[in-house]
Amino acid sequence: LGLSNDVVGELTLDYQVGFLGNLNAPNNVKGISWLIKEVMPIVWGLKPDTVLTLAGSRPSDEVLELVKLDSRIQLIKNIPNAPAFLAKTAVLVNPVLSGSGVNVKTLDMLMTERPIVSSSQGVAGLNVEIKSLCEVADTPESFAKLIVMQLENPSVDIEARVAARRFFLIESVQSMLTRIELEVNKVQLLNNNKIESQEAV
Repeated sequence: LGLSNDVVGELTLDYQVGFLGNLNAPNNVKGISWLIKEVMPIVWGLKPDTVLTLAGSRPSDEVLELVKLDSRIQLIKNIPNAPAFLAKTAVLVNPVLSGSGVNVKTLDMLMTERPIVSSSQGVAGLNVEIKSLCEVADTPESFAKLIVMQLENPSVDIEARVAARRFFLIESVQSMLTRIELEVNKVQLLNNNKIESQEAV
């Protein structure tokens, strides 16, 4: 996954709330828009000085415009050291609202000792044990409250997170992807059977 356990530990936190990802991918852009327009106003109502940092590659025109909406949003383009950014952010967020398969961003975040607030889509495809290591919310209000809670009183089960990393081994990831592929094939087969039945009628 490109991250090392070496990035965790005693580090100065340079960022408050942070998102790391491809800033051009449609699902990321949609999630960022929701985060900025729906979630952060609630966060700012509770903690006005909170700064949101977006870091990643190739920010789209929409992202560039979103950043201009508030001075408490900062952008780091083509960040040179992604693991260090994740490790030095007080609360990591994954607000993606759509997509498919395992969300690698969340696995990257779990390689740190930082609290994670994610949408349900952000932990889709992960087993229950790994999902339990993230704070999950899907409404602006609940997502914002979790961010504020983790900013004020961060809580991370380090032992559980370290133990869960065994699932990140290549063999475990391949096994997970195989199970997901089988489920997708089942759905496609059911859809094909439905179409054939309708055509027969």
